Amino acid sequence: MSRLVLAALTLSAVACAPEPHAYPAPDAHRALTGPGGPQVSFPADALWQDCAPLLGGENDEQHHNLVVMRDGLLVLPWAPEDGGGGLSFYTFDDPCAPTLVGEVWADFMRESHTLAFGEVNGRTYLAVDYHESEDVGGVGFFDVTDPSDPKWVSQLALPDYHYPDAYFRVVLSTFWLGDTLYAAGGLNGVYVLDVSDPLNPALVGQHTVVGHMVGAVHVVGDVAMVSSAGLSRTILYDVSEPWTLSPIPGGDFYVSSADEELKDYYFASLAGKYGLFARKSDGGGPIIYDLSDPTAPTFVGEPPLKAATAAM
Repeated sequence: MSRLVLAALTLSAVACAPEPHAYPAPDAHRALTGPGGPQVSFPADALWQDCAPLLGGENDEQHHNLVVMRDGLLVLPWAPEDGGGGLSFYTFDDPCAPTLVGEVWADFMRESHTLAFGEVNGRTYLAVDYHESEDVGGVGFFDVTDPSDPKWVSQLALPDYHYPDAYFRVVLSTFWLGDTLYAAGGLNGVYVLDVSDPLNPALVGQHTVVGHMVGAVHVVGDVAMVSSAGLSRTILYDVSEPWTLSPIPGGDFYVSSADEELKDYYFASLAGKYGLFARKSDGGGPIIYDLSDPTAPTFVGEPPLKAATAAM
């Protein structure tokens, strides 16, 4: 039986799916709130040297999964897998002298592997993982319109949520596309949310796939890459109708090395036409696939991270 036949779709729309989101022209975006990325130069003897450790608020357990640049500011999430953490916003034009702009604590924020921002009715929101108790959790929302005064504003508990396992039945990451939010739920699959009103988010469907533990969802155009968190399988979907994940024939594949050995990866990302898969072993580093033809994902390369690190 083919792997696609094993796909189980359990989508139950509670309203009509949204129209494709209209994005402004490049020259129509407003000016950045913050100063942007690093704008200083360093002498050779300062390269590869620590110069400014970033910390969160008073109760930061120093569980920092990632940082991102957003609206000219650096955003630092700080939350452990069992919940309770926050966000800090910094200026970062001088990376050795970052300045705290704003900070917020949230009792129910959980470790997030992505930061999904969305703009609705002139306000900016951030979707993160939410954990309240062993069987209550899902997605939480911050209003970050004013980065000097971010606020936790809503949360949505999702079905089949279960902790303490930090991967199997919890939300691992989120991806915001127009009025739709995709939440990666491990063995629970992909949750599809209507976020046209982030203060009242609604679940519109849940797409589960036998044999796939969903770690992340990334979308470019009409193609969604549903990647794993610790395994080698990846599945590509047509999301031209955002609330429906339609498997793309030929887009269900296992990440492999140049010698066609299956490689488990911890997390993945989608950049233009390339899928980037972070190896769990063999020195780490990415395995790169060309996904420009989603019916035929093609191995591109695996940069020798160990050699590059040794040369620094």
